[in-house]
Amino acid sequence: KQWYQRRVAITAGIRDVSENDSPIYTLLALTPCKRLWSWLGKQIGSGTKDFGVYTTWVERNFNPHSTGYLEYLDHVEWAYQAGVVTAEKALEVFTASIQGTRLSTDRSEL
Repeated sequence: KQWYQRRVAITAGIRDVSENDSPIYTLLALTPCKRLWSWLGKQIGSGTKDFGVYTTWVERNFNPHSTGYLEYLDHVEWAYQAGVVTAEKALEVFTASIQGTRLSTDRSEL
């Protein structure tokens, strides 16, 4: 139950960012999960074990060699250089995503 509640909180936080902020911040909010899935793949042996009917799904989603998260970070870096993203807000979004929390409801400061 605790895992489920944490997942709901993470999803709600990402949804909040996607509904209220520039799309580039949504990519930033998704980055920790994208990075986590490749790490999990390494831990469970994706690509080296048979997971029965889930083998194809595991290999696609938990590729331990995936660097897809770097593409997300490249887009965020580009947006930062273009003045679309601020370092303060980026840090807040990234931190909230890692912690599974939502951004403050007072968005006037952001």
